[in-house]
Amino acid sequence: MLIRTPEQDIERVLFTEKAIAARVEQLGADLTAKLGDKRPVLVCVLKGASFFYIDLCRCMNCAIDMDFIAVSSYGASAQSTGVVRLIFAPIMSSPYIFVP
Repeated sequence: MLIRTPEQDIERVLFTEKAIAARVEQLGADLTAKLGDKRPVLVCVLKGASFFYIDLCRCMNCAIDMDFIAVSSYGASAQSTGVVRLIFAPIMSSPYIFVP
């Protein structure tokens, strides 16, 4: 990954870092309240959701389990087949929250 300066890569900022952090915190509080005493499994869709996923997990004020799935619609090709297939899927036995 090539990391450059924001001035080189960002045309305009739609949401500030502070606004995003506040919204993630609110989502964590809402999910915590909705789930009550249940222990959810938060599932991260690799790799694009990883930073958001970790921030959301940190904002949950309840016991959680963490898991990950990988998906692909490319297979061996450089072009999408349009069919999404799971490369790794968790066992569904608890309340699951998928973070795409």
